[in-house]
Amino acid sequence: MTFVKSRYSVSCGIIAIVLAVAVLLGWYLKIPLLIQVLPTFVPMQYNTALGFLFCGAGLLMLNLNRRVPASIFGFLAFTVGDLTLLEYVFEWNLGIDELFMEHYITVKTAYPGRMAPNTALCFSLIGISLFLGGMLRKRPISIMSFVVLGGFVVVLSSVATLGYLMKVETAYGWGQLTRMALHTSVGFLIAGSGTVFLGWNNFAERFNSLRWVPLLWSTSLLFISMILFYANSIHEKKLIRNEMNSKIDALKINFVEKLDSRIRSLARMANRWKRNESFSHKGWEFDALAYLNDYSEYRAISWVDTDYKVRRIVPLGGNEGIVGLDNKKYKNRLDTFKKSQFLNLPLITPVMALKQKEKGFLMVFPLVGNERFGGFIVAAISLKAFLDQIFDPTFQKNFSFKINEMDDLIHISGEEGFYYEPFWRTSRSLEMAGLSWDVEFWPKKHFIDKTSSPVSIYLLLFGALTSFAVGAIWFLILKERLRVNELKNLTKDLEVTTAKNNLILESVGDGIFGLDKEGKTTFMNSVAGKMLGFKAEDLIGVPQHKMIHYKKPDGSPYPVTECNIYKVLKEGNTQLISDEYFWKKDGSGFPVEYITTPIMRNGNILGAVVTFRDITERKRKEEELNQFAYIVSHDLKAPLRGIHSLSEIILEDIKDNDTESVESNFQLLKDRIKRMEVMITGLLAYSRAGRNQNKIETVDVKNLIEEIVDLLEFPEGFQVFCRGDFPVLATDKIRMSQVFQNLIDNAKKHNTGQKDGKIDITCVEKEEYFEFSVSDNGPGIKEEYFNKIFMMFQTLEPWDKTRNTGLGLALIKKIVEHYGGNISVNSIMGEGSQFSFTWPKVTPYYD
Repeated sequence: MTFVKSRYSVSCGIIAIVLAVAVLLGWYLKIPLLIQVLPTFVPMQYNTALGFLFCGAGLLMLNLNRRVPASIFGFLAFTVGDLTLLEYVFEWNLGIDELFMEHYITVKTAYPGRMAPNTALCFSLIGISLFLGGMLRKRPISIMSFVVLGGFVVVLSSVATLGYLMKVETAYGWGQLTRMALHTSVGFLIAGSGTVFLGWNNFAERFNSLRWVPLLWSTSLLFISMILFYANSIHEKKLIRNEMNSKIDALKINFVEKLDSRIRSLARMANRWKRNESFSHKGWEFDALAYLNDYSEYRAISWVDTDYKVRRIVPLGGNEGIVGLDNKKYKNRLDTFKKSQFLNLPLITPVMALKQKEKGFLMVFPLVGNERFGGFIVAAISLKAFLDQIFDPTFQKNFSFKINEMDDLIHISGEEGFYYEPFWRTSRSLEMAGLSWDVEFWPKKHFIDKTSSPVSIYLLLFGALTSFAVGAIWFLILKERLRVNELKNLTKDLEVTTAKNNLILESVGDGIFGLDKEGKTTFMNSVAGKMLGFKAEDLIGVPQHKMIHYKKPDGSPYPVTECNIYKVLKEGNTQLISDEYFWKKDGSGFPVEYITTPIMRNGNILGAVVTFRDITERKRKEEELNQFAYIVSHDLKAPLRGIHSLSEIILEDIKDNDTESVESNFQLLKDRIKRMEVMITGLLAYSRAGRNQNKIETVDVKNLIEEIVDLLEFPEGFQVFCRGDFPVLATDKIRMSQVFQNLIDNAKKHNTGQKDGKIDITCVEKEEYFEFSVSDNGPGIKEEYFNKIFMMFQTLEPWDKTRNTGLGLALIKKIVEHYGGNISVNSIMGEGSQFSFTWPKVTPYYD
């Protein structure tokens, strides 16, 4: 099974190759811009460029379905990354770092030529996915490796790139090891996304589902934000610790300077003492008081004689008990005195409880001059006051500390436990003039809060919210996509159903329209439109009653509240109505039969469907039937009455032996019977004319007329003319022949006796029909009889004269109207008559 090609993945592969070639050229041609972008940035190592070359080539091979080369390039990328990771883990040097190139740029590089560990990890991950893709073809594990491993590479490279943008070094460097270069992070962002998109395309193509995409995106973004949060937090902690160390280093310098100034103050006093051994008590006391005023941490300054006893002390008030104090009784003091005397250096005693009832220490300065030892100048210094001089209020506000002297805790300040953790602890040794303190520092909470920024938290929150938002948006997009696909399928099904329904609606001979519960038209089939003369857009959305049902058959207004259709919409009962009118767009009306069926859902009336048919023809046929029944019952009785009367007369003639009258009356009786027979035959022909349809065949109308003329007998001198072009069409030849034969025969009968009798037959082609005319030069017909002559048994002359039943023109009219045409007559008395009828070009089929 072959991979589905991804254009984006191909582009990523090409970009990775171009990046690799550019950096390799940079190393060979010594172009730093290609190697490290900026002089202060980390260079892309030579092996890193080779890795990108392998990854880009592998992506291209997979997209081209060259599985073996893809596996080889994937294996090479994995090997480069994995061997480098082994070097870091086991602290090996496998000799691969500078195998091809001796590196001359080593900015922020732990080992020359060695790629960063996060770089090596990324090559291992992409290499594995390319190798699996080539070896396992399009199996689920290989496809998922593209997405998962490629996605992890995208996460790592995104963090590194953002680290450069945010100047957070811990985001692109692990510990003190080599950092990932800027263009390396961008290269992995491209190569990793190319791997992901290749997997994405094939996953979607094979499994036809992208439901995992929201989880992948949101998880990746959440990982990126968490890693950035961690990296930025570590970065901030390092900055805080560096600031703390700089303040502590400054404090240590301050300690040395402060202590040195105190020592020098005693040295000046000692020098004055040595220059003038007879220095008066008052003068020394004045000198000591001056120093006490200058240094607030001094509690007393005394002179200790060569026997280590206190002989003088300033101030004396409150210190009377110290005069005569024998320091030989205190081991720590005695050791310091002796050592100071031996070394002839100022020394400081360990911290002790001073006679002034507070912790402090003694600063001892030996009086040695002219090879004579004159005792010691001793300053009693308050520990707390001295520390306040060293650790200014700002420092003490921000930091806590504790001081140990020979493993003894001599002072502690601040909150010991809150930030007292290994990361924050830092120690300094303060040593001078025999003083040896180990001081441990840690920051206070408000210093951390003050120097920390909320960027890390904001990053985490932003990342979490963004991952959730992206995941949610993707989920909604995919959900919408699935919904759209489902809607498309439903729409297709609906279109098929609608097409079927429309086909049914359009194939039905009845008009159909739908109404909503307010009586507005919702749909209408074309049959309804044709019958009503409206287009669908004329009626849809408009109250139906006021458009087509606003008048009763007699023309009086039809209130909507009385409308039977309206009642269905209100009551929900089906109504069948057959005695109302619908009104066309042109204002004309026609009788209809309609049924209104309510549309119900859960007992609620939603609307109705009205199915109707034009019953004009039915009404006409009913009228014809009524007329036919009347004529039959009336006109057939006339010959029957004549037969009955003649029968009685003949009976009387027989009784009277009037043979001549009997014979004459029998002839009249036969004539009445003949008339009766002709009338019945005509009625039979008339009744069949509207019911049966003969075979449709090709008719040459002109030839048909000529055949009819040949069959009929015309008097000498009688002329029949066919003028104009006559069509050849497919129609009912028998019925058309009946029409022409009756019209021509009728014209001939009424021209009998005229020497110059003439019949003209013409044809005019119209858009949908032909108009034929049969004209004669007979006596003509009065206008008052134009309609009457087309009625059954209506004749203008008596039977005895013409032997005409009066059914010919009625039969013609019925045939012509049966085929959708019409017939009319025009006549001028004394000049002749013209009968015109229309015949369709396409003969309708009636079952």
